[in-house]
Amino acid sequence: MRRANDPFEQMEAIFEQMRRSMLGAQGAAGRPMLGDGTQAGPTLTADGSHDAGVTVEERDGEYVVLADLPGFEREEIDLTFDDGVLTIDGTHEVTDDHEYRQRTVSESVRIPAEVVVDDVNATYRNGVLEVTLPVEAAASDAVRIDVE
Repeated sequence: MRRANDPFEQMEAIFEQMRRSMLGAQGAAGRPMLGDGTQAGPTLTADGSHDAGVTVEERDGEYVVLADLPGFEREEIDLTFDDGVLTIDGTHEVTDDHEYRQRTVSESVRIPAEVVVDDVNATYRNGVLEVTLPVEAAASDAVRIDVE
């Protein structure tokens, strides 16, 4: 019989949160990385939402976040950037004569640098969301000292 505050369930929830927030050799949610650096397609998570297959790349002074969101309309995707965290939320609803289906996605990615918020750009094409986050050039603390 399981207790309400089972420490093993709490530990598993913490590990799952860590897997989703950090992209390691296995990628988010323990899915394998593909040869081109992206992850395998979306999977259903324990809470019923879909994993968006989020990847993060660093390119030429900016971070590029890619998310697989097939079937979503541009208007169904909500992006926010707050305190170094990019959050992708989306809800796709399909209604026809006999059924109602809903797909939700919620992913958060911490960007490990100061982002130039005014220059953040997002595009959505063919089911792939691409968010470009330019980072501020690191200020050098080095000071030139003249020799007399």
